[in-house]
Amino acid sequence: MTDPETVGRALSALTDDTDTPATDSPHPTIAEARRAFSTLHTAAIFLDADGDARLREAVTCAAHSGDHALAREGRRLLSDLADLRAVLDGDPVHSRSAHNGFQRGRQITG
Repeated sequence: MTDPETVGRALSALTDDTDTPATDSPHPTIAEARRAFSTLHTAAIFLDADGDARLREAVTCAAHSGDHALAREGRRLLSDLADLRAVLDGDPVHSRSAHNGFQRGRQITG
């Protein structure tokens, strides 16, 4: 007989509309996103490598697996990536938001 937790995870995986299997760990992707903010260059490379889409999938996976702290961290990183993308795209409205976000403590070096 299968335990209820295993059945619950399997059902969650069936209702999840992402391509991320329930067995994949979101930890490596979120750690990669965290490291990407070490320099502006690495953050841009992460964005160019479709990192924000992969990070969204990792956040979904973390949330579905009950790792709410990791999901929260991933959401903060997604917000910072969106702000960075706005700055890189020259969006003046979001550029102010990004500036405030970096004042919150996200340090990027050139």
